[in-house]
Amino acid sequence: PASGVEVIWNHITRYRGGSVKRLVTQATPQPNGSYSLVYFSDQFVFRDKMRDFDPKNPGNVLFYFKQEVTAPARLAGGVLLVHETLDQVKEPRSAWLYNAGQRRVRRAPQVSYDGPGTASDGLRTSDNLDMYNGAPDRYDWKLIGKQEMYIASNSHKLDDPTLKYADIIKAGHINQDLTRYELRRVWHVT
Repeated sequence: PASGVEVIWNHITRYRGGSVKRLVTQATPQPNGSYSLVYFSDQFVFRDKMRDFDPKNPGNVLFYFKQEVTAPARLAGGVLLVHETLDQVKEPRSAWLYNAGQRRVRRAPQVSYDGPGTASDGLRTSDNLDMYNGAPDRYDWKLIGKQEMYIASNSHKLDDPTLKYADIIKAGHINQDLTRYELRRVWHVT
């Protein structure tokens, strides 16, 4: 890559298969060791993998994203729907939120950049999902170069089905005895 924004663009547009469906548990660890859990069902489908995709008229959509909150009960049923565009300067992402308590759908322009992530207690921003997503235009990306860094990778202990959340989530962060880091050569972008 020739620039920092090119590295970010390569990340945003990388191949991830035609679609992704995953169950996500989000924890907000507190300094005293307590935490709250929010459960999500996420679905992505990439535009070029849909049956009605016409390569002669591809449009400006990269993928469609739906996230449903499944628990706790006070948040369950809330849905976020996003149409992620390729050129977000020309046509910003479109997002809608369904509030189950109000039984209303509303446009959600705040679901971008540093807008707070759903039920994250301000610990995650919209553009932080999947490391980075969204329009790169508000940041001055600088490519520092290749650098060896210790990166969290292959932390298979965290995937042990016998672990309880209390084994993983500790005061302010996850249990470092369960993580694994590898020395990797990565593109350093600030």
